[in-house]
Amino acid sequence: MSGEVARRSRPAGSASALDALGFATSELQISETETPLHHLQTVYRRLVERLSIGDGDIGALRSVVDAWFYVLEEDVLGLW
Repeated sequence: MSGEVARRSRPAGSASALDALGFATSELQISETETPLHHLQTVYRRLVERLSIGDGDIGALRSVVDAWFYVLEEDVLGLW
């Protein structure tokens, strides 16, 4: 996984292309009642809740953080 995150609306079918490139993706519907754009905390929460990675797992924040820590650990061990 490249560690890059794409946070934008995407047309149906383009998720697989982003997944193949190693992106973490998130898709949400902005609406006045459930996810109003001017409530940034709600928008951010919805983005994180719907975060997915190449394996199609929704709610993949833990996987992203675990991969990030793994890379950091490898970098630190490489310094010794």
